[in-house]
Amino acid sequence: MQKNKLKNQAGFTLFEIIIYVAIMAMIVTSFVTFSISISNVKVKVFVVQEVNSNIRNALDLIGQKIRVASAVTAPLSGANGSTLSLNFLSPDPSLTFSLNNGVLYLTPASSSAVAITNADVNITNLKFYNLAANGRNDSIEIFITAEYRNKSSREYTYSNSIETTVNIRN
Repeated sequence: MQKNKLKNQAGFTLFEIIIYVAIMAMIVTSFVTFSISISNVKVKVFVVQEVNSNIRNALDLIGQKIRVASAVTAPLSGANGSTLSLNFLSPDPSLTFSLNNGVLYLTPASSSAVAITNADVNITNLKFYNLAANGRNDSIEIFITAEYRNKSSREYTYSNSIETTVNIRN
């Protein structure tokens, strides 16, 4: 009679519990792995967007200033350099674009330097080429390379180079 009582009791066997725990562990592990993967992708996308937006904003500003400038004072025609100096008719007579410790600066003649790129982005290469021929308007070729400043992990590094040309419209 005692044996029948034990057989009629409902419950799980040890084998069923082990299978259940193993399945739940696989589901939880898959979810955690997926969540980490999504988080890593989010960080990578942020890094790419940060570098690209800094380059785009810098080139847009440099292009706007070149188009309305009256003359390019540096680099000279046929030369290149890491500094671009422009003259204007008004209100500021001149301004300079320069690189200092990986940050691009705009320095108007009448005030102090203003950072164009943020501290998270390192400008590793900046070249201005004055392509002007004798007696023609200056045409400036700009080459810029930027990378994300990431001290903690090499997994989230990103670098991008862009080359463009802008003409004075005067």
